[in-house]
Amino acid sequence: MRSESRDGMEVAVRDEDMGYGHRLVFRYWASSGSYVLNRGWNKLFVKGRGLKVGDEIGMFWDPVSRKFHFTVLRRVA
Repeated sequence: MRSESRDGMEVAVRDEDMGYGHRLVFRYWASSGSYVLNRGWNKLFVKGRGLKVGDEIGMFWDPVSRKFHFTVLRRVA
C-alpha cells in the first residue's frame, strides 16, 4: 500500500547487500529542486550501513516490483 500527498509518497527500498526491505518517503524538495528519501534514510542507510562522504552507491527504481533497489558499489579507503 502506498500513500501520496504533498509530503511525498511512501515507497519500498530494498537493500540488496543486506537483504532487507524498508519503507521510506520519496519526495520533492522545491527549495533545492531535488528528490529525496525521508523517514529513515539517514538512520537505516547512512548510519546503519556506515556510509561516508565519497562512498559510491547505486540505486534504481524497478517499475515491475515498484520499489527502489539500493547497493553500496564502492567505499572510500
